[in-house]
Amino acid sequence: MIPGTYPARKPEFTVAVGSRTPWGRADSARRKGPGIFEVSTPSHGGYKLDVTRNAKIPRALRRKGGWYEEDIDWAIVVLFLGHTFDFCTPDAFEDARSCVRGSFPDEYEAIFGVKVTPEQSHVLRQRAAKAAVKGKLQSVACWGDWSRNVPPGFVGVCARIDGRDGPAETEAYFVLSEAEYEASHIPELHSHLVPENAQRVASVDGECPFGPK
Repeated sequence: MIPGTYPARKPEFTVAVGSRTPWGRADSARRKGPGIFEVSTPSHGGYKLDVTRNAKIPRALRRKGGWYEEDIDWAIVVLFLGHTFDFCTPDAFEDARSCVRGSFPDEYEAIFGVKVTPEQSHVLRQRAAKAAVKGKLQSVACWGDWSRNVPPGFVGVCARIDGRDGPAETEAYFVLSEAEYEASHIPELHSHLVPENAQRVASVDGECPFGPK
């Protein structure tokens, strides 16, 4: 280095309006803390971290490129970096902790060395619900009694083994009474279990038997 000169100062990390994001061009960008920007687009948004801040996120929850979407991943940023936000209250930290624990129970257990219970995590409840009905017919679509082939007071159901995760070749059609349909609801999976004695409806030339009359 030439005496009396100084190394060039590294530009401060910033995200500007119009910058590219995983969700489109940013139409707003606000600095939330050192190396942390909150961005939004017409369709979605989230946080962008610089390399230094992203490295502070535990590896199990670290997102490539430092992008954290606003629906769930926001909680990762707040939980581990929220102390740099002026607005972060104890309630905000607890909301973030609850979200991370509920959405990423395996990672949370590994990072904090605690056991997460199904009561604390919708992911664990969903796993348990899936295990309980594995190999059984679950609804993937339904029709009210306005549909053809659905009697008044009944519900037409298209079902697959293991529901939406199941193979298409296991698809079958049934009608359930409204009471049966309500009783068969699996809230964790957003589907219904088809009773073993449910009335089956044949497809029409290989097509769905339900639809507008």
